[in-house]
Amino acid sequence: MPVRPGGLTPYFSSMKTHFVERAYQIVVRHMEDESFDVADFCHHMAVSRTQLHRKLKEEKNLSATRFINHVRIEEAKDQLRNTSLSISEIGYACGFRHISTFNRVFRESVGMTPSDYRDKYTNGSEPQR
Repeated sequence: MPVRPGGLTPYFSSMKTHFVERAYQIVVRHMEDESFDVADFCHHMAVSRTQLHRKLKEEKNLSATRFINHVRIEEAKDQLRNTSLSISEIGYACGFRHISTFNRVFRESVGMTPSDYRDKYTNGSEPQR
């Protein structure tokens, strides 16, 4: 399932560097690829693992793995608010191989389960960031 235009804009609208913009676009392009990992990310960015980690940590205070997960979770939040897809379908569409991993990462990032998030934000109210 492709990412809808504007689906991830709020968090990333404050991007200032070409590096982070490119990183974001690469993760979005590989959103559904559950095997996309840091090694693939480095390859597509044409930088070493150390360089990728240092730059993302410096600019977004996120490791490469957390950056990938953050982009995926932001898309999942958008889909939970705006589609009727099942939580499993959303998890798989956002690149999570196992729904248990999706649920764990989502809960760690957002502070609630995907089901709770959907219940809270499908009534038209906008989440606070």
